[in-house]
Amino acid sequence: MLNVKGESMVNLGLEKKQHISNSLLFLLAFAISGVISNALISIVMGLCCLYILLEFFNHRSFSLQFVPKIGFYSYGIFIGTVLLASLLTFEKDNMVAAWKYFYWSLPFWIIILIRPNIKSQQYFLNGLVFSVLITGIYSIYQYFCSPIGTRIGGFDFPNFYAVFLILILPFLVFYAIKCFGYTERKRIGFISLLAVLIGTFALWITGSRGAVISFFIAAVFLVFFLRKCFQSSNLTLGVFAVTILLGVFMTSIGFVGNITRSYDMERWYLWQSSYKMWDDHKLIGVGLKNWETQYQQKYILPQAKEKHLVIPHNTIAWFFSATGLIGGVGYLVFILGIFITLLKALKKNPNNWLVYAMLWSFMAFTMHGMVDVGITMKTSARLFFMLLGFSLNSLRVVKKDNYDIV
Repeated sequence: MLNVKGESMVNLGLEKKQHISNSLLFLLAFAISGVISNALISIVMGLCCLYILLEFFNHRSFSLQFVPKIGFYSYGIFIGTVLLASLLTFEKDNMVAAWKYFYWSLPFWIIILIRPNIKSQQYFLNGLVFSVLITGIYSIYQYFCSPIGTRIGGFDFPNFYAVFLILILPFLVFYAIKCFGYTERKRIGFISLLAVLIGTFALWITGSRGAVISFFIAAVFLVFFLRKCFQSSNLTLGVFAVTILLGVFMTSIGFVGNITRSYDMERWYLWQSSYKMWDDHKLIGVGLKNWETQYQQKYILPQAKEKHLVIPHNTIAWFFSATGLIGGVGYLVFILGIFITLLKALKKNPNNWLVYAMLWSFMAFTMHGMVDVGITMKTSARLFFMLLGFSLNSLRVVKKDNYDIV
């Protein structure tokens, strides 16, 4: 039996461990969601992996039983089919490119294996909040210092930054709403609301029409779907208010860089070329690393003006043309599997707002991927998988503690 001193030492050790995991989760969320420094991302991910290894050596066990089977299998099918199609090309560069999709998903496993508890989740969410505040404020600074009509991208390219915002903002919207429901957390609620407002403005000044429209459509779909299927009236009321404000914002102000642009038809030409690639290489595609060369040398249409594009700006077209039926079907299975996973999670956990936020993010992210980059970009893939892991981990926490997450 432990004496009082022994119990104090154990408590001190647990408290120290809690501080370390909280700090790592805050830094991980901040680094990956902001992409302010690639070095910071690498360092934080390395520290997280070290923490996981030390935990494994101390406890010798990890449980993944709370990860829904449909989501787990669909993820495995996606990674496996992309790898298989690339292996069948017998080209090393394609194999390496396929392996990167697993590497980009490491934040998912980092979150799952760190196993954030209720308190740790608040640190993670605060990391997202402060990331948006910093990148958003910098974007506003750029907006007022740049010529009128300039598209703003924070620390990244405008379209890429827009992808980050449509992934993060749903979590901040719900976080702000939930924090205002607790007196002791109203301060962070105001800060989160400020981040939402700044982030929404930053999204508009990116000029990314696909991102803004996808975010809005996903929000509308979420509101009506949840009201009909889950009857979350109080929850959807807050989301509906944000949706209306965003819709008014979009229609009254328009888009930075105009609604129509000179390169709009290029996307249609790209999709036609991608279809031709797939038609000629139905089973395994042209190869992930061969797409650029094949497009520029063989499949580019005569009327296409942008001669040096490297992706078709459509994730479905990308996987079918680059990895054929094998990888293309694998990607579709992944999308459908994650969607079903989130819906089933909501039916079992109707009070888990993190899953609501993830569904919103997932729908916006997937729709935007139909007209631009999505999971095919390293930085956005890392962020998506990190948020997915964080949301699915909440299923373990809610089931164990049986109360709403704040």
